[in-house]
Amino acid sequence: MEGRYPENHKVPVWEQQMSAGCAVMAMQMAAIAQGFNGIWRSGALTESPVVRDACIRNGLMVRGIRDSIVMCPPLIITRTEIDRMIDIIGRSLRESEPALRALKS
Repeated sequence: MEGRYPENHKVPVWEQQMSAGCAVMAMQMAAIAQGFNGIWRSGALTESPVVRDACIRNGLMVRGIRDSIVMCPPLIITRTEIDRMIDIIGRSLRESEPALRALKS
């Protein structure tokens, strides 16, 4: 994990990581305040191409980058479309769970 963050004498790696986490949490809290639901996922549930492939099979184009699932919705997306996107991700994670558990054993 250390290799992803450049060493800096002013900002240690742990502080860079914590700052990134705080920024993501702030974005998630802002989305929740506007009425969207949010979930924080990490680890095997997001790192495996199993989840990406399940999302694509279920009709949502995503990319897996490091330990994240990345979506690029259009700027004119509606609340209904966002809800559908989140439903597809949830369904894909549930479908992927047995395969991901097998990877961990």
